[in-house]
Amino acid sequence: GDMETAQSALEKAQSLDPQDWETLVLLGKLHETTGRHEEAEKHFQQGAMASQYLPYGLAAYGAYLSRKVQHSASGASAGQGQEEEEELKEDLQLASMCLHSAIRISPTEEAMNGVAELSFLSLRDGGKAQN
Repeated sequence: GDMETAQSALEKAQSLDPQDWETLVLLGKLHETTGRHEEAEKHFQQGAMASQYLPYGLAAYGAYLSRKVQHSASGASAGQGQEEEEELKEDLQLASMCLHSAIRISPTEEAMNGVAELSFLSLRDGGKAQN
C-alpha cells in the first residue's frame, strides 16, 4: 500500500543521511505515525537545527513536542511518576522555545497553531496543579 511505499522511500532517504530540514521533518512525521517516537524526535530535532534561519524546522519540532506532551498527558494515570512529570515539563518548555523562536523568524501557520495548542496544554496543567 501507500504506507509501505512511503516507508521504503523514506528509508532510502534516511540512508542518504539527509541534511535538509524538509526531508528530516518528513522522516520525523513518518516515524511518529508508525509509533517510533525516539526516531521521530531525533529527526525533528535535526530538522530544527537544519533550518537554522527558517521557522519551519523549529515549528515542526515544537509542534511535535506539544503533540508528545498532549499524548503523554492524556495517557497518563494519576499515579504518574515524578520523572515523567519532569520530562513533560521539559518537553513543554522546549516546545515553547522552539515555537516562539519560529514565530520570531516568521509567524507560520504551524508555529501559530503550535503555540495555541501549547497555551491550551499549559492552562490545563495549571488547572490540574491547583487542585
